[in-house]
Amino acid sequence: MDEMTDGGGSLKGYFKGDAICKIHLWIGLSFGVRQFDYYFDHGKLCFVYETEEDFPYDDKSGTVNQGKLVPAFEGRYYILDGKLLDAKLKGKHRANNETVVTSLSNFNKDAVSYTKVLPEHLKK
Repeated sequence: MDEMTDGGGSLKGYFKGDAICKIHLWIGLSFGVRQFDYYFDHGKLCFVYETEEDFPYDDKSGTVNQGKLVPAFEGRYYILDGKLLDAKLKGKHRANNETVVTSLSNFNKDAVSYTKVLPEHLKK
């Protein structure tokens, strides 16, 4: 990962031979955890699964419970030939308090970047 968040992160690649099949990205943030699973078919991005779990805010104490995570957002993005076919969204992102479809161009850009980095580490 080029930049590390305050809660850390990890990037894992799953291969069949030299071909990438799946990439798992875990991002720790001050307010929770975001995860992305990128799935590939013959080297092309075909599906992205995004989740966000947030630390709950306690109104009485005015603090965040960092010992617990609660589901906040889930996105399933179906892609064919580089085009978004469908998106199934549930919940809201904490950062902007909205249900947001992450742009396909961001998914493609990130996936290309990760597919370049992972094989380099595999060869070491």
